[in-house]
Amino acid sequence: MSFGCALVVNKKDDTYVWVLQQLIEAGDGHRPLTVITDRDKAMTNAIAEVLRGVKHILCLWHIMRKVQSCTDHSFLDGFLRCTDKCRTKSGFERVWKELVGKHKVQGRRWFQELYEDKEKWAETYLQGYFYAVMRTNQRCKSMNRTLKTWLDRKVRLYRFVENYHKQLKSLRWEEGHQDNKTNDEQSYCDDVLASLKCNAVQTIYVKKDVGLQNKDADVEDNNPSAVQEGIPL
Repeated sequence: MSFGCALVVNKKDDTYVWVLQQLIEAGDGHRPLTVITDRDKAMTNAIAEVLRGVKHILCLWHIMRKVQSCTDHSFLDGFLRCTDKCRTKSGFERVWKELVGKHKVQGRRWFQELYEDKEKWAETYLQGYFYAVMRTNQRCKSMNRTLKTWLDRKVRLYRFVENYHKQLKSLRWEEGHQDNKTNDEQSYCDDVLASLKCNAVQTIYVKKDVGLQNKDADVEDNNPSAVQEGIPL
């Protein structure tokens, strides 16, 4: 779901501050619970200023891409433990210390900055925050690619607005279509599950009744006079 977009002339702190302020105003004052971005410094500063208290998560895809370009597969495997496998903060600290010590990257500035931002990418620090299992901003990147099929630098400003609304209308129609499809499939699934539960219950009771009838039949066969005369068994 796209809530809006901004046409900006630069990527400075003040520009992103204005964008976020406009987003809050357009949403009647509502603020997001979580924001996922890359490690853009200007955007990070703007979020800290405008969205105080909102959980800021760094795109894991961008981090992994940088790690791959700076290290080898051995470091990458250890780093994956830090991102997803450590369930406690103490466990994260231990694994991270072993990792940087083994590969001798303590003095490298990028890794030090990455460690300082650990609360924005390590899963153990994301517990208790809602992010719908989204750890990357690829949905935003996908939206950008979609818009670029309609928009380019040669498009005039008024055409930009027209084309954007056309594209947004198409995307929302498709999302509504998928929602209806999902609801229909869920209803069908619920009907099937209800039928299975009903059949299961009937089967259990039928088997139970048959079992009782068989038991009574055995009693009659073993002691017919007791049953006929009503003698307690």
